[in-house]
Formats: sequence, structure tokens, C-alpha cells
Amino acid sequence: MYAATARSADVTVAAVDLGSNSFHLVVATTQGHYVVPLVQLKQTIALSSGIRDGKISLCTLEKVLHCLTEYSAIIAQYRPDRVLAVGTAAFRELPAAAYAFELQRVFPWHTMILSGEEEAKWVYQALAPEIPNRNLGHIVLDIGGGSTECTYGWQSHYGAGCSLNLGCLTLQKYVPWAQARTLVGYERLYTRCAAAYSTVVPQFPTAEGLWMSEGIGKRLSKALGGVLQFSRAVLDRWILRQLQGCKQYAYSVLDALTWYGAIILQATVHQLGIEHIHITSRALRHGIVERLISSAVVGNTDSAAVEHTKATERRWQAIPTTTPIRLPLL
Repeated sequence: MYAATARSADVTVAAVDLGSNSFHLVVATTQGHYVVPLVQLKQTIALSSGIRDGKISLCTLEKVLHCLTEYSAIIAQYRPDRVLAVGTAAFRELPAAAYAFELQRVFPWHTMILSGEEEAKWVYQALAPEIPNRNLGHIVLDIGGGSTECTYGWQSHYGAGCSLNLGCLTLQKYVPWAQARTLVGYERLYTRCAAAYSTVVPQFPTAEGLWMSEGIGKRLSKALGGVLQFSRAVLDRWILRQLQGCKQYAYSVLDALTWYGAIILQATVHQLGIEHIHITSRALRHGIVERLISSAVVGNTDSAAVEHTKATERRWQAIPTTTPIRLPLL
């Protein structure tokens, strides 16, 4: 969300978040002061799991190409004013030129690969509209499949950020799921996560709370009974109960992403001294959409990066439109 700007007509944009685990497509249009999603799709690719030594497996590559072919066809139906696909951690592992031709063949739209620092800043700006505008600093956390982005800011201002090689899929390579819920496996995972923060702690002053993006955040919320705010103590007790085999406040079958994500979050709040955790309804893809809308209005991406965090006049709404295609979020 960002300050409304005078313009002659509403704009339509398409954003693709090429994550290490899932690919998200959002097609949205503006209607007055509202951003209206027309298409919201998700496909689980597990790209990070399919990469070894900078090479992608044939099976995973086929999934990528099939997904982008489908997304490209959907985007073409809407003829958007702006289109952008953004690659994150898993794409940083691949040689830039190795698969460019294959991707361009099925997805002819502009694609950019964010560095770890860029991804951290983009995530912060995407989540900033849901963070209370108070003087005290706060942490924004995005736990992904290939990496974790951790940033510090205050009053919607980005302060410092980093990208850590801690993702739900990367940790699964380190400690397989079969051992992850044993005490030994948990200790190995927690120790690895905590060690990753050794260089981060000095960068971040005291923060009043932590705000998570909705991906892993939504899974943890469901596992904890649907709460959107909880304390570090609640998280610690839930993890202990899982290690003891207790099923209360958990999925009937706990999935790997939730468990690895919980351990990353636990290490984060303990190392940074955070007591309170908040789950937001936003993620990187929302920020990409807003950047594209701002660039269409303002005329350049640099101005858009500042413009969309100034205020919250334009809000996301699922209001009826005359668009012929309304696809559900999968």
C-alpha cells in the first residue's frame, strides 16, 4: 500500500514471485484507492530441493517451465501495463546464463534476480504497511524455502537487513525430515540457525517485536490454533510439545515446512531478544505488485520504491469487478 497519485486511468499489473519453494502469480488492477486482485495462483515447485552444485535436475526444470508457460498464458489474457518476475534464493544458486534461454522461451516477460540484500529490503517494504507506525524499532522476517531475510526498521523506514542461508528446504538437506523431530536433530538445526545470527545481532538495535510474512507465518498460525500474535514462550512450549510427541495445537500430521520454519523463528527471536511475534497477511508478491503500480503511475521504479511506503491510502480489496476470469488462491 502506498500514497495515491493522480493519474488518468487505472492500471493493471502482473507480478510473479519465483520463490525457492513456490511460484506465485498475482494479477491486480487499481480501482480508485483500491488494489483489486484478479488472479492469485500458487504452484509448489521445490526449486531449491532440485538444485545441486549449481545445476537443476531435469524433473525440476520441467516443473519450472510448465508453471511459467501456464503463468505466461494467463498474463497474456489480461494485457497488463507492467509485468515483472522476481527470482530469489534458489535462482541465486544458478548460473545466470545457464537457463536464461529456456526461461525466456516460455516466459517472455521481464525477469530479475534479487541479491540477498535486495530481497531483504523488498520484503521489508512489502510488509511495512501492516506494522504500527511507532518510534520503537521492529524486526521483519521472511522465512523462505532457500533463505531467510531478516531486517530492522522503524516507522516504516528500512534500517538494516541481511539474507541468511537458512531456508526450510536448505535445512532439510542438512538434517533430513526423518531425524528433524528427534532431540538430536532439533539441537543440530537450532545450533546451525543460532550460529547464522552471530554476525547479525550487532547490526540490529533493540526491537519491540517481530513481524513475519504470511507464508511460513500462516502455517505456524494454524499450528498454534489460528493465533496471529503470540509470545516467544508460547513458541518454545509448542516446539517442546512436538519433541515430546504431543499433538495438541498442531496439524494432525506436522509438515516439514512448518517444523523447520518454527526452528528458524525460534532461533531468530532468541538471538535477537524478541518477545512478541506478529503474523502479517503480506508477502514479497504484494510489494512487487505495488512497485509495478507505482512505476506505472510515477514513471520510474526508484520513485516507486519510496512512494509505496509513504502512506496507506490505497488498500487491497477483493471487491467485485467485471473481469471475466476470477481464479482462486490455491
